[in-house]
Amino acid sequence: MHLKTKIPLAVDANDNTPTFAPSQYSFFVSYYAGAATVVGSVTANDLDTGSWGDLTYTLDQVRRLLSVFLHGFVALTS
Repeated sequence: MHLKTKIPLAVDANDNTPTFAPSQYSFFVSYYAGAATVVGSVTANDLDTGSWGDLTYTLDQVRRLLSVFLHGFVALTS
């Protein structure tokens, strides 16, 4: 007896762009706020599955002033 079985494979790719809600953020910071003060948070969603849907937040232009953490919290760096 000889059996053949076809196993369908679901292959996901990083084909969905993360979306932010809202698309722009503004944060107001007190002049007296110290380092590590959380000033807000950002939220994004990615429809990809598995590790393709994992999000990492980074800041490009204000890196020396602000940090963004894993869950989207934005804080002063200095």
